[in-house]
Amino acid sequence: MHKKHLWSLATVLLAMLLLPVSPARADEAADAQVLQSLSRAISRTATDVKPAVVSVYTTHIIRRDDMPGIPGLPFDFGPFGPQPRRERPDEGNGSQREFRRRGLGSGFIVNADEGHIITNNHVIADAEDIKVQLADDREYEATVVGADHQTDIAVIKIDAPDLKALELGDSDEVEVGEFVLAVGSPFGLRQTVSFGIISGKGRGDLGLEDYGDFIQTDAAINRGNSGGPLVDVRGRVVGVNTAIASRTGGSVGVGFAIPVNMAHHIATQLIETGEVTRGWLGVGIQDLTSDMAEQFGLDRPSGALVTQIFDDTPAAEAGLEPGDIIVEFDGTEITNVSTLRNTVAAIRPDTEVELAIIRDGERKALTATIGQLSEDALAHARGETTTEELGMSVRTLDPEMAEELGTEQETGVVVTAVQPDSPAAEQGIGPGAIILQVNRQPVATASEFRAALREADLQRGVLLLVVIEDQSRFVVLKSEN
Repeated sequence: MHKKHLWSLATVLLAMLLLPVSPARADEAADAQVLQSLSRAISRTATDVKPAVVSVYTTHIIRRDDMPGIPGLPFDFGPFGPQPRRERPDEGNGSQREFRRRGLGSGFIVNADEGHIITNNHVIADAEDIKVQLADDREYEATVVGADHQTDIAVIKIDAPDLKALELGDSDEVEVGEFVLAVGSPFGLRQTVSFGIISGKGRGDLGLEDYGDFIQTDAAINRGNSGGPLVDVRGRVVGVNTAIASRTGGSVGVGFAIPVNMAHHIATQLIETGEVTRGWLGVGIQDLTSDMAEQFGLDRPSGALVTQIFDDTPAAEAGLEPGDIIVEFDGTEITNVSTLRNTVAAIRPDTEVELAIIRDGERKALTATIGQLSEDALAHARGETTTEELGMSVRTLDPEMAEELGTEQETGVVVTAVQPDSPAAEQGIGPGAIILQVNRQPVATASEFRAALREADLQRGVLLLVVIEDQSRFVVLKSEN
């Protein structure tokens, strides 16, 4: 090119560079830079988090006899869909056959030194064996440290070197609209990261678990994500991915995670003691509707309405009454049944707490000493009792149960379970039988039945009047112990 032309081209390019940039184009460049910075931040977070996220593979032995109504099931569902079932005759009975069902889930390491991993209970429940695969493809057999079906949290453990643990965040501080990442193994696709926001908080009463206070997210969660972490943009765990709302089984943008504060509380107890201890108040409660709130003189339906006070419970000792509305508990505002249930459960037994209630339109303060939730406490609340010596459990007969049994009896206790080879079973007593008398004394509730047995000499025998298939007869049960 001629030197004159080169000089002209250079002059044009210099003039273009010196031209002022329009405000609109400057805004576009700034926006692009912000988006690029966000993209890189998300990528860095994913890179930091993935080494601590594991795939959890389980194996369950399913016998055909365990599956009534599904004879000849031809498929086992693996991480990539139905697969031919592997059958073999059962060693004890050649007519029985069994197959292995493979399960898939996710988890994340919370203690690198001890190899502790948090996952969902439903991922590992009743598994014959559990295998964990790390991000670097190492595989280890895992053992169960503890599991809690009421919150769907489990802790498993592997013995492995050079592990990385995730930092736990504070799920109480998470706000709706914040960015989050879900990491796990959906459909067996390991180390998958999806991106979204916190769509909602405090999602209780979803029918998922007994104690629910779920975080809702639109980050994609699918089969295999269960037990994996939901993390914020700094890589801190804010939830444990657990379930989705979907008619198809695939993600439609409505996923749920257990708040990490609850998960950590449960996991700590499982690691320390192998079980979970929960607080117990001893009340029946329900949510308020707008119409109910108006009847109780409230301006909005907030709080937990007390419907029943169980005998000999912290609630009874504290002076709670049906119709009270609990609005504050141990310094926590109570907005609904789920909030109260979770707050009480998280408190250690024998702890003294302050309650604020609305009674007859006035705010009052009460003090309660929290008890311990146990199977006995739950049975007592439901009007149930169990006698190991006689080998049966009973429950107070109520109108709904009487209608279900098709009986005209209005009082008594219903047998709900009987142990094989027990004194009750030997006398032909089974579930559905109604006990009217103990040693010629009427019993109308499970509490009266339990009190009557305490007065009886079970080794000499106790006389029961029992209704079995609408026929009344006396039987004598003797304890073998």
